[in-house]
Amino acid sequence: MSRPGNLEVCAGGLQSDTGPRAWLLVPLVTALLQFSAVEPAEGDTVTIHWHDFDCEVEREKALKGDAQAQFVAADCCGSNYVERVSWYRKAAQQGHREAQFQLAECYAHGTGLAKDITEAIKWYRKAADDGPADIQYWVATRFWSEAPQPDALPPDPQECLKWLKKSAEQGNGYAQEMLGQIYQKGELLTKDESEGQKWLRKAAEQGNPSLNKLRKAAEQGEHRAQFGLGELYACGEWYGIRGKLEKNVGEAIRWYRKAADGGPAEVQYWVAVRFWSESA
Repeated sequence: MSRPGNLEVCAGGLQSDTGPRAWLLVPLVTALLQFSAVEPAEGDTVTIHWHDFDCEVEREKALKGDAQAQFVAADCCGSNYVERVSWYRKAAQQGHREAQFQLAECYAHGTGLAKDITEAIKWYRKAADDGPADIQYWVATRFWSEAPQPDALPPDPQECLKWLKKSAEQGNGYAQEMLGQIYQKGELLTKDESEGQKWLRKAAEQGNPSLNKLRKAAEQGEHRAQFGLGELYACGEWYGIRGKLEKNVGEAIRWYRKAADGGPAEVQYWVAVRFWSESA
């Protein structure tokens, strides 16, 4: 069974799906946009190494206390959200950053346990504290967003800026872009055009070879890459200047269909939930 991943969902997909499936099922898109700094050469065959796990093997390791295996075991629980939360908690208590972030998401959305904003904030902070730049960026976006979701946390601009700056200083391009835009617009802090330009330049200098790699793999028929490209088109300008990809629902649907046509069962399932959900 392949592990879809644990990443944020964009605000504007094909439908407004704010139920638990929305944030649990988005496969690897943010990771794909950061996984490689190597631009694919003309004519190269692009291979993306997806993370496939044997859930039984991982569960055995999880039962012995392996934090990474516990995190993977959570992903193997399917729609059993109570068990999923149990594994996230075990890994989170051992300091696993992604598990801490996902446990916070569970508390924030009330998925698999009672909704508890205080606990959500506690675990978001644990995940971000001295954590990797990408998690600090994700946490920052939970405390403030231009397009907040219906069950978002109460806005906390200072908390957002704290983690956003830490992430940007560690070199996360998405954090650099968001920080630059905040400075330019004068949102959350005093408007500063030059500071905004500085951070936007840092983000732009990184470019996005990973987006090109994803597109090339999709064009070569890699079904998961086709699904990922569909996600990007569905999300659109959420990726801003780093991706130069505008929202295009027609293109999203085209790539979703390519991904599902002859693709693995899990990709067909991911595509299916994009077109219909009980919580739509």
